[in-house]
Amino acid sequence: MKILHTSDWHVGRRIRGRDRSDEHRAVLDELIGLAGGAGVDLTLVSGDLFDTASPTPAAEQIVWKALLDLSEIGPVLVVAGNHDNPARLDAVSPVLDRAGVTVVGSPRSPAEGGVVHLPELGLTAALLPFISQRGIVKAEDIMGLDPDQHAGEYEARMRRVADSLVAGMTTDTVNIVVSHLSVHGAEAGGGEHIFDYAVSASLFPGHLSYIALGHYHRQQKMPHSAPVWYSG
Repeated sequence: MKILHTSDWHVGRRIRGRDRSDEHRAVLDELIGLAGGAGVDLTLVSGDLFDTASPTPAAEQIVWKALLDLSEIGPVLVVAGNHDNPARLDAVSPVLDRAGVTVVGSPRSPAEGGVVHLPELGLTAALLPFISQRGIVKAEDIMGLDPDQHAGEYEARMRRVADSLVAGMTTDTVNIVVSHLSVHGAEAGGGEHIFDYAVSASLFPGHLSYIALGHYHRQQKMPHSAPVWYSG
């Protein structure tokens, strides 16, 4: 099975006020060409498609076209990153789903779309979009615990979320996770918004076939018995 793993497009980002739409179109066109040339079976986009939660129409046109073009090659699985607007992605997901692009903006239970099955590929995928510390550590914890305890609460609850998503995976399928999060020990590549809240790579079971991460902009493999990769 050939998987294309990409993330952190940040479409709409400007440098000193300069529009970079042409650059983004060129890079994504190249990506689509590589996918087609390699005959990939599946494309994974691990968050931060956009640079802002309120993208311009031009940025949206670039992203939606790229996803649709990739879907002509094979199925596409997408999760929201910390720069994306999860509600916005969820709103367009029914439309994109008809073209073979599965988008998860907000966290979902396995039964509600957090786990997808692609029987034509013999694949099961857990889709875990970015979850902020505010979304997982309760207010009373923040008020009553010290910062180290906050981080511990975040990782413990993220582990329960991940466990619920992979619980039904069996050896009968290729099993992958697509997520946007910080893993302890990851190295920044430049331009990330790094948070104090992170998880251990051991959050993911060692029997998984591939863990496709986004958030850090440096391509790197995290120490783990399973292949845990940031695409860069």
